[in-house]
Amino acid sequence: NMRYPRDGLMCSAYVDAVVGEDNAGLSTYMLSYSWTYAAGDIADGLASFCQDYDLDPKQVYVWICCVCINQHRIIESARRGEVVAFETFKEVFGRHVDQIDHVLVLMAPWHEPHYVHRVWCVFEFSTAMIKGKQLTIVMPIREQVAFREALMADGLHRVFDTLAALRIQDADATVAADKVNILKTIAPDAQDYDASPAVAKLNADVRKKLQTWFVQTAVVHLEKHLAKGGHVDLETICAVCRLLIIGSASYDRARALLEASFACNNERGALYASSLTLLGRCHHFLGDIVFALRAYAEAQSAYHAAGIAEGSDYAMLLQNISVDYIDQGRIEAALHHSMQAKKMYEAVGAAKGPDYARCLQNTGLALCGRDNDAAMRYYAEAKAVHEAAGSTKMPNYAQLLQFIGMIHLDKGDIEAAQGYCAESKTIFEAAGHTDASPPYAQALQSIGMIHHHQGNFDDALRSYVEAAAVYEAAGAVKRPTYAQLLQSIGAAHCDQGHPQLTLRYCADAKKIFKEAGATESADYANLLQTIGQANSCQGDCEAALRYFEEAKGILEAGWVTKSSTYVQVLQSIGKVLLDQGDIKTALQHFVEAKVAYEAAGATRSLKYSHLLQQIQKLATDPEAHNR
Repeated sequence: NMRYPRDGLMCSAYVDAVVGEDNAGLSTYMLSYSWTYAAGDIADGLASFCQDYDLDPKQVYVWICCVCINQHRIIESARRGEVVAFETFKEVFGRHVDQIDHVLVLMAPWHEPHYVHRVWCVFEFSTAMIKGKQLTIVMPIREQVAFREALMADGLHRVFDTLAALRIQDADATVAADKVNILKTIAPDAQDYDASPAVAKLNADVRKKLQTWFVQTAVVHLEKHLAKGGHVDLETICAVCRLLIIGSASYDRARALLEASFACNNERGALYASSLTLLGRCHHFLGDIVFALRAYAEAQSAYHAAGIAEGSDYAMLLQNISVDYIDQGRIEAALHHSMQAKKMYEAVGAAKGPDYARCLQNTGLALCGRDNDAAMRYYAEAKAVHEAAGSTKMPNYAQLLQFIGMIHLDKGDIEAAQGYCAESKTIFEAAGHTDASPPYAQALQSIGMIHHHQGNFDDALRSYVEAAAVYEAAGAVKRPTYAQLLQSIGAAHCDQGHPQLTLRYCADAKKIFKEAGATESADYANLLQTIGQANSCQGDCEAALRYFEEAKGILEAGWVTKSSTYVQVLQSIGKVLLDQGDIKTALQHFVEAKVAYEAAGATRSLKYSHLLQQIQKLATDPEAHNR
């Protein structure tokens, strides 16, 4: 029963009734919560936060609307039939979010938080994300205990089912007009909020942030439990590790969790095979191709021992093996495994989802450079499967678009390549797969290659450097694709007249290819071509020819003779021979390059036009070059 200092009338806000620095002070935190939560749960959640972060509760000042806004005035207005305007609440909320850098989000119960069903809560959460505020989720201690117990019993599916259904347009509000105004704030011009891209993005961003927190919290608990010698069943480990790999690209952490779990599990059936498949996937993304294939081989043995070497899970294993064989340049083996996987998906009626699309994509990838038209047919089929399954916002679809873009680049269709690669980058970014995602790094590299092809070497290098940072953030610097990136950087420096710098980058790339067992791949041949080019720039024609011939041999052995790399190798050999005065043999190589261009369907390329001019000139006047 105190006067409210802001209007001088009786009945103040709660915060105005307490004094002393142990009780009130300038807020450094803001609590975002649902009014359905009990006061005890709020206090318990805040106390738990202080304990977790070793903070003195007396010195932690939190702005909480129910105690910092004068509720007496709101009740008085309601009695008069007045409703506090949405803009007033929005202004107060916005001002405090702007002034306070750390937002605490109260979640309870853990498996179906009231928070995600309240429109103001979801709006507050998304606003804090957009403004770049630090977000920390807190739970009452009893909910933390329940979460940990449920994690051991049945994993995260209960809360993930709840979060999957999060849609701000379906959330509740005490005042119906508030919901209308919030949705108008998010998407001012929308006629149908279910079809609004802005609303869909908000839902996806909030959902992903919350899912990430639950996964990371689960991982911390599992790590501590395993470190103490505790037991965690493989089903829980596999479920959490899949989320780590797919949701946050935390490959090294998932690998460590899987390896720790093997020590406390005697399971040797399907779950063990699945966990080994996941372990191989982690090694793949980290660039340890040899270890990945070893884990996959163990998984195959486990499936066969259990008598279940069929079905979707086994098909997934086969296509994972196929991808690593492609990286190593073992194309026949890659095609064999991907075609086996394709037949298996079809046999069990699973030829409609993203996994089947990825299988088609991998088959197309194996055919690149051998038969680009066939590769494009598989890519087109994979694209259609994604579209029918509604999975066009997934990272796998983004990667598919990047691969299609590279085929168009190989054919000299720059405009199409730019369109596909730009769309790929956009999807990766919308899905949040950027900071530590090797597939996103590949998309950036592809954009750099387009710049490089156009002669924009500075722009190319900027994209390459950005891609390198992503690989390094992911700890994926042993991957053949990272070696390919180093080669691309080296090639750009060579084109800028810095062959010494080129050779340094290529030496690092060569080491990675060798350690991955990928010296039979087309990408390794491309590296040799770049090394040869650098030697040619330095005037060492003999060394250049050796590298070019080695690259040519690798490509021909793998039947990769319809690729831009094979064309470049033939032209490079021809140029060195021309400089050495062997015009006849040089012309033969240029003609072979012309045939390769035509076989690859790359006759729209400016380089193809230049090649035709050179062939015509040498054919009509062989001595023109010497003069």
